[in-house]
Amino acid sequence: MTSKYVLTGISMLFVLTTLTACGGGGGGGAAPAPPAPNPAFTTQPTSVTVAAPATAAFNVIATGTPTPTLQWQLSTNGGGTWGDIVGATTSSYTTPATAIGDSGKQYRAVATNSAGTVNSNVATLTVRAIALPKTGQTTCYDAAGVALASCANTGQDGELQTGVAEPVPRFVVGTGVGTTDQCVTDNLTGLMWTRNANLPAATQTWQQALDYANTLSLCGFTDWRLSNRKELRSLMNHNLVNNAATLNTLGFSNVQADYYWSSSSYAASAALAWLVVMVDGVVYANGKTGSGYVWPVRAGQ
Repeated sequence: MTSKYVLTGISMLFVLTTLTACGGGGGGGAAPAPPAPNPAFTTQPTSVTVAAPATAAFNVIATGTPTPTLQWQLSTNGGGTWGDIVGATTSSYTTPATAIGDSGKQYRAVATNSAGTVNSNVATLTVRAIALPKTGQTTCYDAAGVALASCANTGQDGELQTGVAEPVPRFVVGTGVGTTDQCVTDNLTGLMWTRNANLPAATQTWQQALDYANTLSLCGFTDWRLSNRKELRSLMNHNLVNNAATLNTLGFSNVQADYYWSSSSYAASAALAWLVVMVDGVVYANGKTGSGYVWPVRAGQ
């Protein structure tokens, strides 16, 4: 008997094509999606050295699907144990003001998502004390101001030369981010100065100088301020006749041989503030409505 259901070649091709399109005959559906990658750190934290009481900043970049959460951790025993830092859950962490006892603390970030958890590299904090630098004076003088052939047994600064010797190099151009050539770090004090020592390009009153420094954004930092009297004087080499000219050869520019405002008020009369003469380091007080140059500074990183 002849079946009335006869598949022609064309019909069979249609059936096979349909089965293939629907997954028939293949034994399975679409390929499963690849598993989400574990978190990974594309930028690791780096160890930091600061001079107390400067803060220290650590940064990471973590990737993953889904986007991982971050938690900074601290170890005070060389990585033996770790504890979460409360509230430190972003890609950057900045310590409170440091002390010598903070030296040796270690920091890391932990990235977590539904696929897993990974720790960053460990970064170590080194904190050094700010010591008094040498004045730079190597010559001794008699009471009339005549240079002596020898400083032996004079008890003068030129003989004793107490204090910390200047590192070589002392001033380093290019610290910061972005337009890094606009900032200079002092390896002796840890302070960061604007490379241009006359950014407003004009003298200002004391209040104007404070306002300018406090609102400055440069080299990726916004914590600039007007330097205090001692910070300004730390730039002096008392063996030089013209400090301003020498500083202009050591990485700075536009250092004026004139009066620079400090943030320090004069205790005997609050209407006055201390200025430092950059040519020779002379310090004196002047009315806050007077004029002076501005040289912003910030704590070094």
